[in-house]
Amino acid sequence: MTEQKPPPGFEDMLAPRGANKQRDLKTFAIVPHHPGGFMTPDQLAKVAEVAKKYAKVVNVTSGQQIMLIGLERNDVEKAWQDLGREPEGLLGPRCRGVRFCPGIAYCKRATSDAIGIGTQLDKKFRGMDVPNKVKMSVAGCYLSCTAPAIRDIGIIGVDADSYRIVIGGSGGHAPRLADLLIEGVNRQQVLEICERTLNYFKEKAQPGERLSEFVPRMGLKQVRQEILGPMKDLPRWPTEEEEKNRVLRGPNPPMTVQSGGQASCPMPPM
Repeated sequence: MTEQKPPPGFEDMLAPRGANKQRDLKTFAIVPHHPGGFMTPDQLAKVAEVAKKYAKVVNVTSGQQIMLIGLERNDVEKAWQDLGREPEGLLGPRCRGVRFCPGIAYCKRATSDAIGIGTQLDKKFRGMDVPNKVKMSVAGCYLSCTAPAIRDIGIIGVDADSYRIVIGGSGGHAPRLADLLIEGVNRQQVLEICERTLNYFKEKAQPGERLSEFVPRMGLKQVRQEILGPMKDLPRWPTEEEEKNRVLRGPNPPMTVQSGGQASCPMPPM
């Protein structure tokens, strides 16, 4: 059996590894990942150096990353090498990088360690294969700067080690506010609940379904029971009657300026 060769020009149709083809169909963009968009001045200088050498323009994305745009095909691999990284990209049905705010490490309004838990979630779930892309975010207080209410999974800090989890939100072509899954859980429980949520989604979702479609199709009551039911020592989640009488944001605690709070991870590892 003779080996079939791709037609002439086929390779030119494909983007190099770790790059995304742009509208002109000739140039490419790359996005070196920095958890939560945090980086040291030296790391930022390195990105700027590579951008100046190879890119036409840079863009700060909605996912808290810096995109280098306008690279020539032959420069893509060189750019990754100069950055000191292996080429990477997260297109398709995978968990995206987790968005998170400065939290108590830097923000005077924060009530929880958003950097610490956000970094853990990013390291654990970023790149996981799922039925459709999953976007997660962590907010260090009720101000919700990272927009958890319109993410597939959102975590909102209530106190030093108390979090609210919402699921099924979307800010895309069919906007939807997320549903409250549970509140008053600690960091370890957040990690376990997120893992259980993603595994349940992988097991039960229809092909191409987003969590914002999955949750209303399955019903919040069933989703809660399947994800939370087997877990022990969880706070009681709202009854259906309580659910009718509450809004997503809930009664906000008074905002207080935090002084002397210590984050478990003041800077994400790069």
